[in-house]
Amino acid sequence: MIGLCGTSGEEPVVFRDINAGQAQRVCEAALDKPSGSSARSFLKDTIPQLSDDLAGLHNQGLLSTHELIEGVPQRDDWTEAAKRAQNALAEDPRDLLEGLKYTIERDTDHSYVLKHTEDGRESAVAVFLEEEESFEHKQERFVGDSPVAYALRQAEQRNLDYVIGSSGDQLRLYTTNPEAGFGSRGQTDTYVEVNTRLLDDEQAAYLWLLFSGDALQEGGSLHEIMEDSKEYATGLGERLRERIYDDVVPQLAEALAEARDLDDPDKDDLDETYRMTLVLLYRLLFVAYAEDERFLPRYRNNQYDKYSIKQKARDIDGGMEYDEHLTTLWDEVMTLTTAIHEGSSTMGLPAYDGRLLSDDEEWTEAGYQLSRVELSDAEFGHALEALLIDETPDGWEGPIDFRNVGVREFGVIYEGLLESELSVADQDLTMETDDANEQYVPAEEGE
Repeated sequence: MIGLCGTSGEEPVVFRDINAGQAQRVCEAALDKPSGSSARSFLKDTIPQLSDDLAGLHNQGLLSTHELIEGVPQRDDWTEAAKRAQNALAEDPRDLLEGLKYTIERDTDHSYVLKHTEDGRESAVAVFLEEEESFEHKQERFVGDSPVAYALRQAEQRNLDYVIGSSGDQLRLYTTNPEAGFGSRGQTDTYVEVNTRLLDDEQAAYLWLLFSGDALQEGGSLHEIMEDSKEYATGLGERLRERIYDDVVPQLAEALAEARDLDDPDKDDLDETYRMTLVLLYRLLFVAYAEDERFLPRYRNNQYDKYSIKQKARDIDGGMEYDEHLTTLWDEVMTLTTAIHEGSSTMGLPAYDGRLLSDDEEWTEAGYQLSRVELSDAEFGHALEALLIDETPDGWEGPIDFRNVGVREFGVIYEGLLESELSVADQDLTMETDDANEQYVPAEEGE
């Protein structure tokens, strides 16, 4: 294992424990670029990926990242898929696709149809980008449209579900199915991408299982992985919603009420505390989602990484103890949200502004009140753990990738929170379960 440093800044980020073969292929790819600026741009985008669990594979909302990391390598055909992919690897993109069991036939002046070599069925529309062209930017040769948008339109006309785009060492897979993927992305923003230079020998299996002619067949490995991804994402959304309702919000609300010294709160006190709780929750969700979407400079700035929400999630260990005398977690989260709101040159952040992260009393009373309190690690840590870590009946799953939580699920969570409020019981209560429903009832002596 080796380390890579760069590519810019007074304190460039150092990425450690990089596979030597991957590092060599990255450097070779950079040296092949036509100019220094294009090489630096390539390295800036590529080197951080080597620290990911899926180096060489970039999932942009088409599949569940958790399923790709945990589920796919457990498939019975994983080892065989890696061998087939290694045999298919070629520098020429057309040779690569032919190795993945396609025949390539011209469709229009700028697109091709990929047919499965065994039965001749049409599987996808393909586009091959030239040097310096990008998938997203409009190109004159694609009738003033982006290559992806052009290819998706051709695929829809041919009633095909998939588009494969090729650019140098990169292959991207898109779908014409508007229901596919997670979140609120459009078709051109939802894809999975593989960089053949960055995949190690074992991870080459992803190339075959996601991109081959066999994978795209009805009932093929891609379809199975998409179904497993949907199942995981649905379960994740439900688990997250339950934890927010049952653990995160109650823990934060009680801690904030105590931090505000509310021994005998009236309704106004409780309503304000609840608003503070929701603002704090929304801030955490906003930052966590933005980091997973790479809208924030995680992996690209050492100082940002130190304070990032994702780093806190990675530091959490099941059953860990939190110090009730320290406020480290609270202080670092407040520092981070302030830096995002106001901008920070040391963290590589422009000013995002907006009401959510503000503590200006004229803009947001709840944000202002949050700036006047602090929670101990013991109070804040358990709430962070419940929010950021996924746990299933099978055990500890690790940090949540919030890209796998659909916008619909966020909406359900939001609506449920708006329908709730805080109150103080005027007598002791206990929980009664009846036909799988739970409700508070007056507690008897000893309960």
